Amino acid sequence: MAISALRNAASGGIGKFILFGLLVLVVAGVVLTDAGGFFRSGTGSNNVLKVAGQTVSIQSFDGQARRQLSQVNLSPKDAYKMGYMDQIIAQNIREILMQKLANQSSITIDQTRIAGHIKTLLDPMVTDEQSPQDILRQILRNQNMSEKEFAHSIAYEMKNNLITSTIKASVPKSNRALTDALFQFQNESRTIEYIKFHDSEVTIDAPSEEELLAAYEKNKEAYRTIETRDIQIISIDDSDLLKNKDLSAEQILDKQYEQADQLEELLATDTAPEEIAKTLPIKTYSVKSLDSNGQSNDQKTLEGFAANLPAITETAFSLNEGEHSTVLEFEGNIFAAIILEKITPSDYHAFDKIKPQLESAIIKDKQTAETQKTAEAAFAALQEKN
Repeated sequence: MAISALRNAASGGIGKFILFGLLVLVVAGVVLTDAGGFFRSGTGSNNVLKVAGQTVSIQSFDGQARRQLSQVNLSPKDAYKMGYMDQIIAQNIREILMQKLANQSSITIDQTRIAGHIKTLLDPMVTDEQSPQDILRQILRNQNMSEKEFAHSIAYEMKNNLITSTIKASVPKSNRALTDALFQFQNESRTIEYIKFHDSEVTIDAPSEEELLAAYEKNKEAYRTIETRDIQIISIDDSDLLKNKDLSAEQILDKQYEQADQLEELLATDTAPEEIAKTLPIKTYSVKSLDSNGQSNDQKTLEGFAANLPAITETAFSLNEGEHSTVLEFEGNIFAAIILEKITPSDYHAFDKIKPQLESAIIKDKQTAETQKTAEAAFAALQEKN
């Protein structure tokens, strides 16, 4: 079964979190007072530190610290003696402060960009022996992270890099002439008289049929429609599995893979979706007029697949009419297949449909040309008078 690369996630870019550490440590030094007390005399609360109104719990800090220490083979005791714990605390402070700055600056990274960035990071590591899914699992296992934590880390890294590159960008020296002009613009005022010519005051005869047809042929490419596709998304309904308290997360995932394999087999025998529903719990979604940019008449239906829309679109445009894709694994352990029901090829809007638009455009162009002539004649007359 082919697995979608969208679930693939990134590589060792997480280590870049230490960027600009010294700068933020200077700002955050005062905050470390309580954190130092935590290490010297016990917890005293459920939080390790508090920065800008945001707290880091003992559980969250413990998980982060153990992940980082395992990478360098350090025990918590040795890490504390070497001052490594302070670096982890400083990293938490930097993350909170940079996140606060990102929020204040209204910086957000949409899920599509995150998925694309993760795929870009993982592509160089893909081999014949290791699929993107294998690499993802290995990274998550080594980092002791969940997919949600990993995606959050990638989003944070992208925000951090954006802010960091902005801060590091050199500020050009001010230009004296530009400064003087700006001062003049802001402080100098002038009284003027002007004559305004309105296009609407110019009367133009309606263009002939021949003129309209010639304009249509000349600009025909502007009236081309884009190719669209009608698809059906068949998704495994795992709601009952998730409600089953007797199953562990690993067991649920195993059963999801089993159902995905069953769906793959049924599709391979051209089983209709309504027949598949008798064997497997599935949900079907109909999407009409999907274009290559991921836009559709059923945009509301696609909202549930927003993070995976690029993969869905790419898959839909790789199929022939009547074909189906393999079962793809999307973010959040969603398994789905795409069936291409109909292809609407690119075409041109009919002349009669475009005719009113052409007529308005031609009249507007002629009005503008006549107004330009009138204005130029008035300007010439004023020059002669002066």
